Amino acid sequence: MIVTLDLHRVTLRTFENYKGAEKIRDMVRGIFSGQIFTPVFVSQIAEDEYLIDPNQPKKKRERSVVLCDGGHKRAVSHYIAERPLVCQLTPLVSIFKSAGDIRKRYSVLQKLVIEDNGRKYLLDDFARIVRAEEIIVSA
Repeated sequence: MIVTLDLHRVTLRTFENYKGAEKIRDMVRGIFSGQIFTPVFVSQIAEDEYLIDPNQPKKKRERSVVLCDGGHKRAVSHYIAERPLVCQLTPLVSIFKSAGDIRKRYSVLQKLVIEDNGRKYLLDDFARIVRAEEIIVSA
């Protein structure tokens, strides 16, 4: 099932805690120019709480290693652009005993650290910088 999530109204939990800034900036520009991205696989944990699926289908192959494309950059970019994130709902994996177990293991998207030119920012701080850049670029 495909759903759209307003990341400023729901909680999205992640299995990564660090991202580089360059690709995120490019994706934000893409969102503002109307680019459509593939859905991010998420599992619903509670009414307004989701987890980027850590067991989603593996998509990329690099040097015989299969990499998981979790969708963290897509989620971060849509959060910054203040646009809904298109997601594919997946069943919650059985390794989790409860929503509390998930909350202990996975942090919220807003605690993700973005590194930009040697400096580290929490997502909301980085979002303010990128939004200001976009206003300047589009003016």
